[in-house]
Amino acid sequence: MENFTSNNTSMDSNISTRTETTNCDETLQQIFWFVNGVLALIILTGNAFTCAIFLSTKQLRQQYMNTFLVSLAVSDILMAVMVVPGYTSFCAGCKYLSTDTCWILAQTKDLVFSSSFFSLLAITYDRYLAVLCPLQYGCRMTRNKVTCMVLAIWILPALIASARNIWWLTMPEEDAKAINKVYNVILVFLLVMLPAMIMALVNALIVRAIQTQKRKTLPLRELSSVNQEISGEETRAETSRKRRGTIACVAVVLVFVLSWIPRSVYNFAFVFGRADLVTPLLVKLSMFFLLLQSCVNPLIYSFYRADFRQAAKRLLKHSK
Repeated sequence: MENFTSNNTSMDSNISTRTETTNCDETLQQIFWFVNGVLALIILTGNAFTCAIFLSTKQLRQQYMNTFLVSLAVSDILMAVMVVPGYTSFCAGCKYLSTDTCWILAQTKDLVFSSSFFSLLAITYDRYLAVLCPLQYGCRMTRNKVTCMVLAIWILPALIASARNIWWLTMPEEDAKAINKVYNVILVFLLVMLPAMIMALVNALIVRAIQTQKRKTLPLRELSSVNQEISGEETRAETSRKRRGTIACVAVVLVFVLSWIPRSVYNFAFVFGRADLVTPLLVKLSMFFLLLQSCVNPLIYSFYRADFRQAAKRLLKHSK
């Protein structure tokens, strides 16, 4: 989603040689090679383990929300396997590969980022139905619909990433740069700003509904009969499970939005013709925070979701 030149990370024809030189800091490059490499290993290990837990536990597989969480984990894994050793290391700093190679690696990055956006939107939609429309959840969130949503999560990013080839391979370079700049503006709005606003609004409604639901369960604690106490305990347990599962998803979305702030500043600097604001540190930090949010997702699941922790313990016990 960024602009490219033949010598650095932008195709914006207005970027000067001075900007390209400024974006090259060998010491900073080496530091972040190491830091990003460590983060990539953590991302790969944590999200692979997350996928193994979700896929190996029947109870978790039956929850549609977890299907979208697996999709998000796969996006994170691809971030570690494809984006870090490729685009991040050799197309966003001093060590720059050929223009055509970085063009391909940038499309890989677009695919991974876009699939993360759509996975989070799917998670948000699932939580919206589960919390705000619980009586309609069963009929509105079916196996076929989930399958179609997962396919869309990956097909749409592939189309978005490959669309650049239409003008990159068929038009003169200057025309391709001009079209690409417009396309970047569209992607920044559609895949960063708009999803962030939608997810923030929906999750605010979800959190409010959770608090309202929590207050409604308080009178159950005052029931005196044994049967009512048992029923009340079961209701509170189910409500607590849904609440903590939803809070985990809200936390994932919140971390995602916060992590995208530096990258958004980076993108808009090019969009508004202020490439001079893009410092070497901003370039590195913008990718660092995206990698960091991929690291913390498994930790959020384990902190908020008891069913995830229990499944993880069983998996580790069986693997010994």
